[in-house]
Amino acid sequence: MLGGQTDQVIGNEIVNQVPAAFNLCGLLSLSDSARVVRDAALILTHDTGIMHIAAAFRRPIISIWGNTIPQFGMYPFLPIPQTTDYHVVEVDKLPCRPCSKIGYETCPKGHFNCMQQQDIDLILMLAKQELSKIHHI
Repeated sequence: MLGGQTDQVIGNEIVNQVPAAFNLCGLLSLSDSARVVRDAALILTHDTGIMHIAAAFRRPIISIWGNTIPQFGMYPFLPIPQTTDYHVVEVDKLPCRPCSKIGYETCPKGHFNCMQQQDIDLILMLAKQELSKIHHI
C-alpha cells in the first residue's frame, strides 16, 4: 500500500483484512514510492500520481475510477505502441457519474455508488490474469 500520511488509517484497515499486504502509507518519499512501483508486478490504483508513475515504468495497471472518468484526460500516458496492460474498472451507466473532473473526497449525493458498486470480482479476475502472466498462478 502506497500513499500519504492521510492514507495510513485506511491502509491499516486493508492490511488487517489482507495479511499479505504491507502498509507503506506515509512512510516513503515520492522517489521511494516510485522505486516500489518500478519493481511491482502489478499496480492496482485509482487516478493518482502512482498510476502515472506506473505508466512511466510500463507496469501493468488496473485503475479503479469513481467520480471522475478517464475520458476527462486523466488516464495514464502510455507510449505507442502500447506495451503495458492497462485495465479500466468503473461503474457504467451511473446517472450521477461523472460528477467531477478532479474527484471529491465525499460524494455530493451522499451514497458514493461510484465506488460502493465496484465489481470486486472483476478486479480480482483482472489481477489474477495479470499476475498469472508473470507467476503462472
